[in-house]
Amino acid sequence: MSTQIVPPPPWWRKWALAAAAAVLVVGVAVGGVVVRDRLEHCGDGVVHSGPYEECTGLTDGSVIFAPELRDLEERIRRENDDVAGSGVAHVSIAVLLPMTLRGTGDEIVTKTWVRHQLEGAHLGQLAANHATTWGSQPRIRLLLANAGSGLAQWKSAVDELEKRRDREHIVAVTGIGLSVGNAVSAMRRLAESRMPMVGSTLTADDLSTIPGLLRVSPTNTAQARAAAAFIKPDAHRALLVRDENPEDHYPQTLADEFTVSFPDATHGFSGPTEKYDSRDINVDNTFQYMMPNVCHAAPEVVYFAGRARHAVTFIKALADRGCPKGPITVLTGDDMASYAAPDDAIQTALDSGVSVVYTGLAHPQAWQSNKDAFNLHSIAQFAAGCQGRVCYRELSSDGLEDAAAITGYDAVATAVQAIRQAAGAAGNVVRAEDVLQSMNRLHGTTAVLGASGTLDFDEVGNPVDKPVPMLRVLPGKTPEFLRLSLPD
Repeated sequence: MSTQIVPPPPWWRKWALAAAAAVLVVGVAVGGVVVRDRLEHCGDGVVHSGPYEECTGLTDGSVIFAPELRDLEERIRRENDDVAGSGVAHVSIAVLLPMTLRGTGDEIVTKTWVRHQLEGAHLGQLAANHATTWGSQPRIRLLLANAGSGLAQWKSAVDELEKRRDREHIVAVTGIGLSVGNAVSAMRRLAESRMPMVGSTLTADDLSTIPGLLRVSPTNTAQARAAAAFIKPDAHRALLVRDENPEDHYPQTLADEFTVSFPDATHGFSGPTEKYDSRDINVDNTFQYMMPNVCHAAPEVVYFAGRARHAVTFIKALADRGCPKGPITVLTGDDMASYAAPDDAIQTALDSGVSVVYTGLAHPQAWQSNKDAFNLHSIAQFAAGCQGRVCYRELSSDGLEDAAAITGYDAVATAVQAIRQAAGAAGNVVRAEDVLQSMNRLHGTTAVLGASGTLDFDEVGNPVDKPVPMLRVLPGKTPEFLRLSLPD
């Protein structure tokens, strides 16, 4: 049996193998960079960020932040493309909102609220570009800045906004919508770069210290005063329940102002303030332990200075209170409008003598009850019979009771009026700094005629003498409009 002799490999083979291995390593490395880049980037100007890997950043509508926003974002992108290709001078307004929600049940806002905010903002864009109320130039592009759930990824959105400020001609930021610590951080950063801001549903009074900020909604002070004025003819004994969470600016000013506005010679508090801290994961349990003291105080009204999610839990506990169930009104702030209170909880509360009333930011029935207080052109764009392109019903068949679309519209309308006043009749080039100057003139004869009322801004950016809708929560129905209440 013979043995086959195998010749040694040619000298060049080991070098070819080494070269191939090097190419493979480089290819894997490059491929890894590409894969990693794709994983980190959701699209142009938008990246995954935070523990929930949310897509945050800035887009013209090309990057879809959530499935329920797809149709609306595509509409915005088409309008933006038309403006950019028109050959007419244009600027951009960025809408900063939490457009992706974790779905963990502890959100301050809902998907519906976010969509309504953007629908209102887009309607404001369409009104600016296709109606003549605020002049005609420059035309408006609308950019969407997603700061993630609870605005926790605000830095990612603001970084991209500042990076593209000059390239996209960004001259104002609207929306924001939440009086929380993340929003304050974002606004202070924008203020440092002298970027004008118009908040849609920002109500905490201490935000008035932020330079360059206007807000179209009545402040917490105005809401608490309006609530006190509304309830005092029918109730003389009140109890205050307040959230002590230092990170949430919303409940603090509500509580402080109601404490001042309610008491007088014939009105007062029937017990000490019941406090809780919403940062505690077991906070819901604390409301049960409040009930003996609530029963002892026997108030006619409980003013709940806190978020709607906790207000509903408090109302459930109140419905099960172990004392004679005399009528009690739970009075709270506008956050109730953005929270879907369970019908069974509200019905149980009503059956136990508890009614729930809150201060709204705007309401369509107010347009019918006091037509002289509103601009007919602005509210006509929300009417069911509206015709043409600049109509809310072209965007949505939803109700307007949560006020999100109305305030989103008014925030953009305010920014547009400031922009076009800065441009003047000659259509001058507008910078963010020019808009800041123009915002100082939005009062008196040049106040903004918004859909939520006349926006006559004071020297710290708050709307003056704005009536507040009073709304009652009903199970299985839209909130009942009671009447407008003046803060004083």
